[in-house]
Amino acid sequence: MNVVVHDNVKFACLNMDVCAHCVTIESELKKEEIETLNIELDHKVTKLVAENEHLKQTYKQLLQEKVLVITALKEQLHKLKGKAVLTEAISLNQIDLELLKVDVAPLVLKLRKNRTSHTDYIRHTQEEAATLREIVESERLLSSLNTSLDYA
Repeated sequence: MNVVVHDNVKFACLNMDVCAHCVTIESELKKEEIETLNIELDHKVTKLVAENEHLKQTYKQLLQEKVLVITALKEQLHKLKGKAVLTEAISLNQIDLELLKVDVAPLVLKLRKNRTSHTDYIRHTQEEAATLREIVESERLLSSLNTSLDYA
């Protein structure tokens, strides 16, 4: 019986040694697997950083090209016009406020039937319209760049 017990104990010890050896091998494999994944991820990060730098350079070049094209177009426009190209709106000359005062006297209801009052009102309105035409014409002559008055 002693031999059988010793064989069982010996077998159990061998199993324990084999299990301990397997555990250490598994932990080493996990460490190597983690290191491999780490190396792969480092490689991917390096690749993405390089691609990012390439894109930055590309966009910087595109921006410089855009600025050059805009500058060339402004110079070409300057040559075509023969004048300085205005980049911001400025007022060329001030309009006299006295010219802008238009006296439009409203008709009183009882005077509408009065023929002389009506003709006086029409004459007054025509004079005011003539004054407005003179203002527009003078502005057309003074400001050849402002084409919005051409349609007034």
